[in-house]
Amino acid sequence: MSEFKFDSEGFDPSVEDTYTYTNPLEENMYTFMSNTYEGTGGFLTGTYLIPHSREGYYKDRKVYSHYKNYLKPITNALVDPVFMHEAPRVITDESGVESSAEESNTLFSKFIEDCDNNSTKLQEFSEQVLTYARLHGVTFVVMDNFSDLEQPETEQEAIENRILPYVYKVTADKVYEYNTDPWGRLESIVFREADVLNEKGEAESRYRYWNSEYSVLMTKDKNDKLVAVEAPSYHYLGVVPVTSVVAGKKGSQNKILVNPPLYDIARLNLSVYNKDSEIRELERLQSFSIFYLQSDSPGNVTAGSSNVFFIPSDTQIPPGFASPDPNILKGLLESCNSLTESIYQIAEQNGVKGVQSAKSGVAIQWDFYAHETQLKKTSRLATTFEYALADLFKRYTNTVFTYTVEYPDDFLPGDTSNELENIKKVLDMGVPQLMVNKLHSKVARMMLSDEDKEELQLVIDDIMSQEQQPKEIPFENIERDAEGEE
Repeated sequence: MSEFKFDSEGFDPSVEDTYTYTNPLEENMYTFMSNTYEGTGGFLTGTYLIPHSREGYYKDRKVYSHYKNYLKPITNALVDPVFMHEAPRVITDESGVESSAEESNTLFSKFIEDCDNNSTKLQEFSEQVLTYARLHGVTFVVMDNFSDLEQPETEQEAIENRILPYVYKVTADKVYEYNTDPWGRLESIVFREADVLNEKGEAESRYRYWNSEYSVLMTKDKNDKLVAVEAPSYHYLGVVPVTSVVAGKKGSQNKILVNPPLYDIARLNLSVYNKDSEIRELERLQSFSIFYLQSDSPGNVTAGSSNVFFIPSDTQIPPGFASPDPNILKGLLESCNSLTESIYQIAEQNGVKGVQSAKSGVAIQWDFYAHETQLKKTSRLATTFEYALADLFKRYTNTVFTYTVEYPDDFLPGDTSNELENIKKVLDMGVPQLMVNKLHSKVARMMLSDEDKEELQLVIDDIMSQEQQPKEIPFENIERDAEGEE
């Protein structure tokens, strides 16, 4: 019996399971970006695969399709180098005494050690925030505190029991509405929260409203208006305790939501996903080609590479295999390669370079490296973000201190071999000694990046101490100049 089903059972293969298709254009664009980065949503379920109008087995194609994630390494390249090493953090108390975050025994040093009341260090949390700021173009961090009734009597008890302000990240897709002043400063904001079940077992929406004085949990009434479901929780800060980290370009001053800078790459990644699925489908069809030959005897018509399909003996065609035209598969492969190349080109426009390597033997893979200017931007954003948290923390705790953090601002090139070759070409040109020293120092940083910082600095200091030597004039030039004077 054939594996194909037709109308005899009231089944139309042309529409099988296509109702599960998810159109990413109808989704929140930030949700789509998260799904592309994490490989979740329609990439995990296969519902981002676009069904064809004549497709018979869409459900099967979702099973054997695979997702190549290009967006994730491109996004990570913009963030990871900044957080490769622990950033030095110094807390200076109101008397002027400096101490590292590890040595200090203050409320804020405890916050640095555990910023979210879940044992997450501030460095790790900042990396998460900057990753989604780069992915979405903007992300938000809320700082909240325990209620007055939960506050301990002494500062030491607060440190020991971790009763102090904490933070949590809210992605851009959770923003429901907001208001700003004419200068773009946040006056209020509403975030969507997880639905809850009421007494009837029905899902009720939940929202959290924040302004400069309090926050309150809300839901929607029958008229689709937000109403409070509990009493407000006052913080009396005078500012909205929500910090926005913006990595994209704002369309206007009072617009806090921006378009994801890497959205074009995500859409191309979706196209590659669909194209790879179509290639895999044709490969399966060609792998299980059906052999046919002339015969008047009925035979097995089950599809398979070891089966045969009999055609009438008076048919004037030689025996062979029935399979799709191989040129179709060839065209799909070329189109897929073109899409992938477009991803590299757009990534380069966004400050991320793809470099081919063969680390796994004969297999070629791509490594992504961000340009130094983009990494410096991430470093600045991380520094500004942590300073904003420190200011909010002072308001919550009524403490006085100065906080400094030093994220790196000098980054090595991703493609070291090409960089070294370029440096060699410049040195061969006979540049001044000062520039020679600078270039040699750059080589030292590249080649000795895994050494202790103090030892590396000794090497660089030695290089920079090399004095400029007087340029020697060849003897034949002196004779030529003398002849010219005569």
